[in-house]
Amino acid sequence: MRTVAICNLKGGVAKTTTVINMAAILAQDYKQRVLLVDADSQCNTTEFFWGVDDGSATLADFLRETRDGLNGCVEDYIAKTSFPGVSLVPGDDSLMDLDLTKVETKAVQATALRNMVSVLAEQDEFDWCLIDCPPAFNAASAAALLAADEVIIPIKLDAFSLRGMANMARQVSNMREINPGLKVVGYLPTMWYNSPKILEAEQTLKNSGLPVFDHIRRTAMMPDFGE
Repeated sequence: MRTVAICNLKGGVAKTTTVINMAAILAQDYKQRVLLVDADSQCNTTEFFWGVDDGSATLADFLRETRDGLNGCVEDYIAKTSFPGVSLVPGDDSLMDLDLTKVETKAVQATALRNMVSVLAEQDEFDWCLIDCPPAFNAASAAALLAADEVIIPIKLDAFSLRGMANMARQVSNMREINPGLKVVGYLPTMWYNSPKILEAEQTLKNSGLPVFDHIRRTAMMPDFGE
């Protein structure tokens, strides 16, 4: 099972959109078994695939309840979605409470998600695990980077995002002390459109020597004229 964290410390760069579309393409076009993990307290991935919280166990519950090791069955935290081939570890807004102090005081087990991924890989339950990370470095994003094999970094081609790459690279490097196999497989330029500044920023990114995926164009929203 390949485990990929879609991560950027900056919000508004299409992390969730990337996760949703990757999951749909892998499941529908390639017939892969996909597990989504919603580590973002905004829970947009959960809402898209599953709807509003119905009281089921969530990622926050799992991170809190497994601080002394894996207790119970990991499948208890996995929900089936209506989209064929896609399952979900749902998120909820209580993820906001899981800051890094909870890791330091061992109220949250940072390696719990990595342990879950290992169990599922041994059981051959899924082909892919995609983790939607929050736009912050907190307990949930730390758990995601410790569990992942690979990182994809969606990036909006503006000056603020380009300057923020150094912070993201530093966090990935720090996580390699515990998860040596973690690697950035590519930066994904999103919301691209044809303008001199965007073209210049894209070229700057490519000249950095970092792996860069083909850009994803910005799609204009069609107006809703009603029925």
